[in-house]
Amino acid sequence: MRCEHVVVTVLMVGFLGCSPSNPRKEISGTVTLKNELLEDGMIMFRPIPGTTPEGLPTTTGGANIIQGVYKIDAEAGLVPGKYKVLITSGDGKTPDDPNEAPGPTGNFVSKDRIPPSFNSKSKVEVEVKEDGENVFDFPIP
Repeated sequence: MRCEHVVVTVLMVGFLGCSPSNPRKEISGTVTLKNELLEDGMIMFRPIPGTTPEGLPTTTGGANIIQGVYKIDAEAGLVPGKYKVLITSGDGKTPDDPNEAPGPTGNFVSKDRIPPSFNSKSKVEVEVKEDGENVFDFPIP
């Protein structure tokens, strides 16, 4: 009976060892705004249709930017292909709207410090590669 357990365990380990590797890649880099590290923000990667290798699902990813640095671990990373990059960072100030009800509402939209060319009208693209590091730095003027 003990021998059967050993055989089953060895077979299970063998099957696990033969599973396909994770096609997702770690993504990292820095973001600067006007030559200064961006204190905080968000970076998003949206797949460009038709650029993912056949057989792989498209992936969308994002990360917080903290002190100019962002990182997406491989477990939640992006599959190889091309991606549109969108960066956002609010100024943290409540808009001055005289029609707004007095008192804090806890739900307001800050003015984005990132220019539209890196945000809502972004044409910034990167290509995640199968081999090597996928480090993308974004200097925003």
